Amino acid sequence: ERDAAAAAWASKSGREGEGGGSSGRPPPPERNTESRMDAAKDVSAVCSLSYHLPRDAVAFGAMRPVFLDDDGTPGDDGDGDVGDEKSAPTGRGDERPIEMSFRGTLRGGIRERILGHYLSGQIDTDELRWDLRSDGQVSPGKYMSLMRDSKFCLHVRGTRVQSPRLVEGMLFGCVPVILADGYAPPLSWLLDWSKFSVRLPEIEYERLPEVLKAANWAELHENLRRVVPFFVYHRTPIAGDALWTTALATARQIERGAKCEGLHTGVNGGETEVE
Repeated sequence: ERDAAAAAWASKSGREGEGGGSSGRPPPPERNTESRMDAAKDVSAVCSLSYHLPRDAVAFGAMRPVFLDDDGTPGDDGDGDVGDEKSAPTGRGDERPIEMSFRGTLRGGIRERILGHYLSGQIDTDELRWDLRSDGQVSPGKYMSLMRDSKFCLHVRGTRVQSPRLVEGMLFGCVPVILADGYAPPLSWLLDWSKFSVRLPEIEYERLPEVLKAANWAELHENLRRVVPFFVYHRTPIAGDALWTTALATARQIERGAKCEGLHTGVNGGETEVE
């Protein structure tokens, strides 16, 4: 509902005069920045539309993930699982000519404001080596090549609660740049996202160039290699994959629920924990 209100405001106000207040437009409606994801009771799901995308990331030579049981020896166990990411090429290096990329639409008031600012021509995105487009569809091959060749992938809040764009970019070694207030990334109860992503409040979007310039991409990317396996499902589950983390999260919530059930109200109205 908040996204719809923001989109309606953006539609009525138009794109011109984004940077000033002289147009007399009312400010965008205030929105609750608290996440709908409650880490105390919810289990976050990995959002991806494609089962074969992890394998494609390997075929494109995008990145070699580091699995919990990885002995550092590339090889294919021959069972045809997506788990054969271990055989990803290692000789390509980290040559990524694009600093940051985005493919998508301008749906949503925040996305229109942020991307509209950088696509307006006022900012020299070519000098920044940014490749941003908002014209919708792109072929799968070009999309995967873009993610493989980009250091950072922009993730701006749109009109949906979840988007596969986040995990898709990560599979290709593209460090996420997140502008989505109140968004709790998947597995945030387990992983420190500040170690492998860049996050910026929506209101500070004009600081993106300086923030990316100061970011240590090599360190973020190396950490990303170590967390990506937690987001990948396999036909035959392995330790440290997405099924493992989902089961771990479920067990965690069951344990937390059991502790809650162990609380009862005493005679004096206070809570007493039952061993």
